[in-house]
Amino acid sequence: MCKRTLGAVMLALLVLARSASAESVAIPWTNLDRLEPFVAEQLTAARTSLEAALERDDLAPEQLASILVDVGLAAHAYGLHETAAACYQLALEKLADRGAQAAPIWHLLGLNEVAAGRVSEAIGAFRRACDDAEVQPACWLELGRACLLVGELQEAEKVFRSALELDPGSAPALEGLGQIALARDRPAEAVVFLERALALVPEANRVHYPLAQAYRKIGDAPAAEAHLAKRGLVGPKIPDPWADRVAAARGGERLAISRGRLALQAGDVASAVAAFEEAVAAAPKSVPAWVNLGVARSRAGRNEEAIAALRTAAGLDPANLTAQYNLALLLAGLGRWNEACAAVEAALALDHNDPVMNREMARCLGRAGRTDLALDAWQRAADLAPETEEPLLGKAALLVALGRFTEAVSVLEGSLTFDPARGRSAAALARLLASCPDAALRNGTRALDLATRVYAAAPTAAHAGLLADSLAELGRCEEAAGWQGKMLEVAESLSAEQRAALEATRARYAAGPPCRPPAATPPE
Repeated sequence: MCKRTLGAVMLALLVLARSASAESVAIPWTNLDRLEPFVAEQLTAARTSLEAALERDDLAPEQLASILVDVGLAAHAYGLHETAAACYQLALEKLADRGAQAAPIWHLLGLNEVAAGRVSEAIGAFRRACDDAEVQPACWLELGRACLLVGELQEAEKVFRSALELDPGSAPALEGLGQIALARDRPAEAVVFLERALALVPEANRVHYPLAQAYRKIGDAPAAEAHLAKRGLVGPKIPDPWADRVAAARGGERLAISRGRLALQAGDVASAVAAFEEAVAAAPKSVPAWVNLGVARSRAGRNEEAIAALRTAAGLDPANLTAQYNLALLLAGLGRWNEACAAVEAALALDHNDPVMNREMARCLGRAGRTDLALDAWQRAADLAPETEEPLLGKAALLVALGRFTEAVSVLEGSLTFDPARGRSAAALARLLASCPDAALRNGTRALDLATRVYAAAPTAAHAGLLADSLAELGRCEEAAGWQGKMLEVAESLSAEQRAALEATRARYAAGPPCRPPAATPPE
């Protein structure tokens, strides 16, 4: 049964409830078999509670209103907004709009109307709710956002300032005031409010977009670009126990997956795991639910449970590339190379032309010691994605590890022939030509030319070391010692052993000819 039909049935039920006595009410209801079992269970419970209430004549108005609110919450949670509105309005009727008891229901009605796109009606409901202190400051914040949606800037500003008086550290209020300042072409004021909001809730990446607009208006282009690059969909959350009640009434696979993904996006891994576990409880055969649960458990460091979830997904649908891919990456990250190879092989059986999976297969095969197959896989990955540098770097690294230095030089030269601007290939080739164990392949002049280029593009400690090695290969030991010293100056996070080894190399270079560097390590 579709949600629209279910909503219509519940509305019909409520109309009958308004017009008939408990004895004469015949509650129509339709079959819930076509809904997700978890959803059907919740809605059946809501229906049963209401039917039982309508059959009694001894319930106080407050008791019946409470049951109506519970039914309304269930409808609200699943997007049945007409049904929810009818429940909340009938509950208000039963209470005769009595003050503190009615205020939370007005607030719930406002939340429902916003979700339904009836923002003007929501504003009226929130105003009624905000008359009572029990629902503040959540009501002020929800009212402010609703006013913003319909362009009532003056009212929105008043409301947000009221919320800020109640809680000076309210990020939602600061975000709202920043948006209002921006809309009124007061960008400097907007920057102040929005930066304060972001400082309070750094994960609220939605704030970056209006901040970028504000910085652009005041002429700070670098700040505007930096914030634009960080923009997202997560805003400052309004602390709202009534909205939490709606969320708590929600279940079912799709909605739980949606909540989990939002939580994961916001960095709340524990909530994401809980939501995806709810999803698999609601739909045990849902491949997306199991895949998402596997990813979330992995993020939480629960690797064995993550592997189990992903294997369940792959078992439910062996043709699901996402399940096989995530399983392969997780196993590879844990160094379980033979298992990772099996997962990658299953993924490649589904799409043998996927360059990423061919690259992962090459890495797995290499780590598992199946080197000839790994070399073929690296080349296949390179052929499938010639614009990417990594497959050829991987192939060259494996060739160096195997002592096949001539072939490694050829692969790296080929990479640079395809694109001379490839910095990682240039650095790997410079390292190999400066310090190859096969002295016949060393070429200090070519190595120095490459090292000079990569250092000019990225003056890092590693690239300073390349210059030192290249100069040493050419016998220019004093210059080599100078660059090795520079490498030591800018290098960070070195262990005592690493620093001692670099110092020993600098001392060897400083001692004068011969100062040829030691054998190469595999290119990164």
